[in-house]
Amino acid sequence: MLSDVSFTLAAGDYVGIAGPNGSGKTTLIKAILGLLTPASGEILFDPDFSRPQSIGYLPQIIKLHDRIFPAKVQEIVSMGLLAQKKGSRRLTRKDRLCVLNILKKLELMPIRDSRIGNLSGGQQQRVLLARTLVASPRMLILDEPTSALDPKIREDFYNILKGLNEQEGITILLISHDIGSMGRFTRKMLYLDRKLIFFGTYEEFCRSEDMTRYFGPLSQHQFCWRHLDGTCDCADR
Repeated sequence: MLSDVSFTLAAGDYVGIAGPNGSGKTTLIKAILGLLTPASGEILFDPDFSRPQSIGYLPQIIKLHDRIFPAKVQEIVSMGLLAQKKGSRRLTRKDRLCVLNILKKLELMPIRDSRIGNLSGGQQQRVLLARTLVASPRMLILDEPTSALDPKIREDFYNILKGLNEQEGITILLISHDIGSMGRFTRKMLYLDRKLIFFGTYEEFCRSEDMTRYFGPLSQHQFCWRHLDGTCDCADR
């Protein structure tokens, strides 16, 4: 059960969502996506988010090992547009250009004709991200997107998300247990434990006496992470 959760996202926010297992992270995301109806309260969106494809969702990925699965990379990405169509589901010339553009952006052109089952976990993740992004969402929600990736591929993936946020202004909500990367790449943190424990910047988090009592000073600064490379003076308070 998740209760007493109230916060406001601004356009262009990049928020890391953390909390222990069973804390309500997935419940919150499902409520935002409209898959669950809150027992009380409401979730309000800016009018700009009125079209269905305004929110893109990338669930936790389980690597596909079926090497004979016939779908190719370009076809998988195209599904992100076909899913939005009503009636005759055919790609227009504009649609095909959108697919090519997102393949280029995520550096997938060299493997566009490859079967997705033949790809590495990192490549599969980029393909599924491309499928999510091809419909030009204003907000991107990701659930543990790097859990099956090795450290180098994980770093590359986070840099892609950072570019989408900073260069294209896409609002991102990222669920992750990867505390170090979350503190380095996201701008704010939302911490849940069956209720909202904290929402704000990492500097606010590290200076919060309430959070010190909740986590203890060592764990609290590990969430922030930035004081280790000298970009945050929160450890000097």
